[in-house]
Amino acid sequence: MKGDSGYKPVKRNVESMDDVFRKDDAEESEEPWLVTSVKMRKSTRTRLKIYALEHDTTMQDIIDRLVTDFLENENK
Repeated sequence: MKGDSGYKPVKRNVESMDDVFRKDDAEESEEPWLVTSVKMRKSTRTRLKIYALEHDTTMQDIIDRLVTDFLENENK
């Protein structure tokens, strides 16, 4: 990542191809994903990306969960 000289990849145990190519959760969902665009601060995106890598998930999944939880809690 350009400009992220402090970035160090997370060490992972790779024993088979399944460990490298995990199935995307979106493939199991019946609801289609739509492409959208949002702006966020560079530092927030960097922290989110690192968190996603460290927790073996995607930025998309984290943002989807956060927005869904927010909307559910707002309607209580």
